[in-house]
Amino acid sequence: RNSFVGINFRCIVLDGVSNATVASNTAYKINGYAFLIGYEAENNSITNNIGSLLMDKISYGERLANHRDDHASLFEVQNPGNDLIGNVAAGSLRRGFAMSLDWRVRGEDDVHNGNLI
Repeated sequence: RNSFVGINFRCIVLDGVSNATVASNTAYKINGYAFLIGYEAENNSITNNIGSLLMDKISYGERLANHRDDHASLFEVQNPGNDLIGNVAAGSLRRGFAMSLDWRVRGEDDVHNGNLI
């Protein structure tokens, strides 16, 4: 159990993680994602968390390179292979829950051949 208040970027990020449990956490007055479940996170349990008051203070010009926190949500899910149960999003200036499911293959650029690896 953790409480995050007045955080200027992200609270909990799961990416490249499997079989983890994130439960009973509170995120309040957040800039950026409160709970980010990345596309390489699978078989995790995200239960009974509360996200409230997502602020709108990160503009496109202020964001970190390769991060999209200027369009943040309290709960961002990029891989549907995780269990989200009993989570609450309230008072967001943007989105409470967002599913960013991309059909394209993701990976690092192979600059020599122009392919994804």
